[in-house]
Parts: sequence; structure tokens; C-alpha cells
Amino acid sequence: MRSFKVTQFSAPLTGIDSPTPEPSGTQVLLKVKAAGVCHSDLHIWEGGYQLGHGRGQLSLKDRGVALPLAMGHETVGAVLALGPEARGLKVGEVRLIYPWIGCGQCEVCRGGD
Repeated sequence: MRSFKVTQFSAPLTGIDSPTPEPSGTQVLLKVKAAGVCHSDLHIWEGGYQLGHGRGQLSLKDRGVALPLAMGHETVGAVLALGPEARGLKVGEVRLIYPWIGCGQCEVCRGGD
């Protein structure tokens, strides 16, 4: 599998070859056709967010964000493989990823958000 990732903040993306993962449980593996890169991705590439009003920058490194990271979270692709518990999809179908699915375990998720 080939991906392009931030391996150093504010530096060109690095092409990385890695083994293609095998989906497990309800996971679905997609071959990405397109991914949107928005302003939040640019902040990740820069390494942080300006807090505004002269308050400086919120550093991702200081917050424990580890590299490498792949940019883009608005993704569409073709289904390549399904985990054994995945239902309602077929290999070859084109799907849009809804990235705001929580862990289901933390306080925020348990509260319904």
C-alpha cells in the first residue's frame, strides 16, 4: 500500500510503502479514489494551531500527536475487503467515509456525542 504522510512538520510529504492491512471485525478496507484536504489538515502539516490574539500556537508535538500522519479525512473509495463482521457492503462498491464515528467508550461517546 502506498501513502503520503507528514513525517516532519512543515516539510514535504513522504511517500511510504507499507503492507496492505487486513480488515478485522466490522472494518472495511477501501482503495482511496479521492480525499479532501482542508484547513485542519494544513494546521496538522504545520505542526499546530494558532490560538489567536497573541496567545501563541498550540503545538501538536507537545500534545502527544505522533508522526507519521496521513492527511485527508473526507475520503471516497472502492471497497477492497471486508472484515468478517462487516455487513451491508460488497467488494467493488464505491463508498464515502463518515469520519466522525467515535470510540463508543469514552465519556463523550457514552454521553451520545
